[in-house]
Amino acid sequence: MNLDTGSSDIWVPSVNCETPPLCKSINKYNATASSTHKQAAGSPTFNLGYAVGGLTGLRATEVVSLGGLTINDQIIGEALSEPTDSYNYPFDGTFGFGWSIISATDQNSTPLDNLYEQKQISKRLFCIKFTDQTQATQDAIPPGGELSIGGCDVEADYWRPLSVDGFWQIKMTKLEVGPATDGGNKLTLCENGCEALFDTGMGPIGGPPDEIELITKQIGAHFDKQSNYYIITPCDIASLPNVDFQFGEVTVTLTPKDYMLTVSPQICYTGFSKMNTKYQKADYLLGDPFLRKLTVIYDKDNKRLGFANLK
Repeated sequence: MNLDTGSSDIWVPSVNCETPPLCKSINKYNATASSTHKQAAGSPTFNLGYAVGGLTGLRATEVVSLGGLTINDQIIGEALSEPTDSYNYPFDGTFGFGWSIISATDQNSTPLDNLYEQKQISKRLFCIKFTDQTQATQDAIPPGGELSIGGCDVEADYWRPLSVDGFWQIKMTKLEVGPATDGGNKLTLCENGCEALFDTGMGPIGGPPDEIELITKQIGAHFDKQSNYYIITPCDIASLPNVDFQFGEVTVTLTPKDYMLTVSPQICYTGFSKMNTKYQKADYLLGDPFLRKLTVIYDKDNKRLGFANLK
């Protein structure tokens, strides 16, 4: 399952899937084989949209278990149709840890709230630590990361209040990209502040098309229509600039190794992507390249985000 702080629903591909992207999933949900399956009250269907792609299917009630915790009567989605292949990743479905306002299956039945109300956890708080890809390869650590629900094994070094109700979103005070590869000036964006959504369901860092164009140009990348990525050729990342994300007195710095993916000695993909982020009231969706740099504590009870283990 894909753990997603940018959505609030649990969905799994159905054995009755109708489109190839869903049908190629390794594991599928068979409602008729489940003794705990019940048809959900209200509308029998759901329609879920993301920043990229979406899907439709049937609503159901199930017993859901995660890491030794159990949720009874959890509304889930049995995904039937996915028009485009938006989820070409090594997972079957999605487990949403967002707020109820963005739920497509049931705004009264989000996983985090249900865990709390059913006394599986004592506070609506969780923390997520991503495994650094380079370090995982060097130390033979399994890829992925760590999720703690109801508490966290680290203390936050900094807390930031949420800026928008219903989203894991805070104010970003500045975004800077170091001098360009040709020795030009530093690029500064978001000078008057902007909105940043912490989204574990995002692969790249998404942002406004015009600003992503400026960022990728500053690091010397160009858009490749064949791969649909911004790329650098040849793949020489040693001379590329750092990218700084500032949140008040806290700065999260991405080095070229953090935001570039080496495909071959000749080609590197950047971790930046143009996206329509306004539907989530955010300017930037901070995905994997950013989130690997720290442990993030998501505190719903106090409406805040915590920064820990900043690298």
